[in-house]
Amino acid sequence: MRRGDPARQARDRLPVRRLGDLSNPWPTGNPELLSQEAWCRVRACLEDPGRVAQQDLKRLLGLDRGQALPKLQAWIDTVESRWFGAHGQPLPASWARLVVPDWRGWLEAAWTPILRALVLGERLVLLADEHLPELLDPLLGALDHAGVDLSGIGLLWDQRNETVSTLLEFGVFPGVSVVGPEADRGRWDSLISNGANLHGAPPAVDLAFGFGVQPDSGKPHLEWQALTSSCRNLEKPMLQAGENWQGVLEQALFDSLGTQGALGGYLNGAVGQWILPASHFSVATEWLLNAIESRGVLDPPMPSLNRASKAELEGIRARALGEGATLIHESLGSTGKGQNGTLTRQIFTNVRPGSGLSMAPGNTPTLLLSRGDLGPYEAPYKGGIR
Repeated sequence: MRRGDPARQARDRLPVRRLGDLSNPWPTGNPELLSQEAWCRVRACLEDPGRVAQQDLKRLLGLDRGQALPKLQAWIDTVESRWFGAHGQPLPASWARLVVPDWRGWLEAAWTPILRALVLGERLVLLADEHLPELLDPLLGALDHAGVDLSGIGLLWDQRNETVSTLLEFGVFPGVSVVGPEADRGRWDSLISNGANLHGAPPAVDLAFGFGVQPDSGKPHLEWQALTSSCRNLEKPMLQAGENWQGVLEQALFDSLGTQGALGGYLNGAVGQWILPASHFSVATEWLLNAIESRGVLDPPMPSLNRASKAELEGIRARALGEGATLIHESLGSTGKGQNGTLTRQIFTNVRPGSGLSMAPGNTPTLLLSRGDLGPYEAPYKGGIR
């Protein structure tokens, strides 16, 4: 973010230890554990529409004040049952967790490691994603408002190889937890294999729950969570006898491109491809475009949140057009200054089922429409759509 940015200045005032020259990358001292009472205060900050934390999150997502926050309630309930039901075994005081989230992993990738470290009283170094540093603001603001001790957490908006290599030379991270695209896994394997062995532990030591067992080499254990391809089709759900196909498509539209269901198509769980029966492909496509462009059933389109997503969208567009697909819808968003609009979602038709392109949209707001031969599943609709 730009120097002097008000949001960044507010973030830097929070009592979270920032990493400087990496000479002492993890916090020292004995951070106070997050109590159930403190968590209740944090939860209230996140759930209450009138609190700053929730307002910040809605502002980040471009949501109206009255809209519900996607995934937030489910995340809160999961955290509460997972971390306050049964505490795991924390890491020794001389070690720390190194966590590297991808912003597209959303709350689970970026927020959960912070809560886990606070509940267990562990030290945490979080290499936050510089593409969307604002993602942490609502949680950090709620923790600060609730008076939670954040002295055991270090944050750095830097995931470059040089930074990771420097951190791994300290030999204090028994595991490195990474959320990212599968194509990056080789990079992390290489970084860890070239890093220092863990200090003060015998080979093959049992690690805290969630980290597995350290390898015999003494190197940190890589805990990898891939951002999976989100493509799936709607063959069977659409073709049950008596199904309200328009209702099915409307729900699928929210799952694919709606802010509520899939956070604008950016997250795991977005439906990247619809396989529609040839017998009603045209009428379903017409309904889809009318729903988006005339009736406006979708939430306002997500802003283009970072340059990486913009490049992915442009790459998919070039590949789709090159393979004979047809672009039938695009939505433009503002850069924030009202100029130079950037693509925020796109829909293609005439995409071959099973093509390599069908796996491409994974975590971008792209929807592919394909004709499919559904065999017996198409029987209820042979007479046409009513």
